[in-house]
Amino acid sequence: MQLLAEIADKLITAETTLTLSIAVSLLSIGLGAFRWWLGVALVMIAALLGNLSTYADLHEPTIGHLVLQEAGGGYVVAQIASTNLPLIGAVISIAAIRRRKLMRGRRLAGACELTCPPKTDPSALRVP
Repeated sequence: MQLLAEIADKLITAETTLTLSIAVSLLSIGLGAFRWWLGVALVMIAALLGNLSTYADLHEPTIGHLVLQEAGGGYVVAQIASTNLPLIGAVISIAAIRRRKLMRGRRLAGACELTCPPKTDPSALRVP
């Protein structure tokens, strides 16, 4: 007698992965407020482990092909997307912060040109 079980019952759901992803994002924001590189490191490690887990599920010899048959390609896309959401958010926020700092530097440089006195050549101040 052969017992058959559903494969999807043994896999982590996309909702659980998304919940864990949101928790990692919030934790990385908290760590990033303390030291920016701690938040980025946490997000990178979490994304690496999540992607490795999805890869291992799909390439396991006994159930890998059954995962695709039963759960479908949408499950795989949802797993990969929810795993990488914090990483994408970290990259976007770092780019936004860098852009804001760059624009602030340009704005301050432009403001100084308008309000700072012009630089005079010391040789022009000499009286003959």
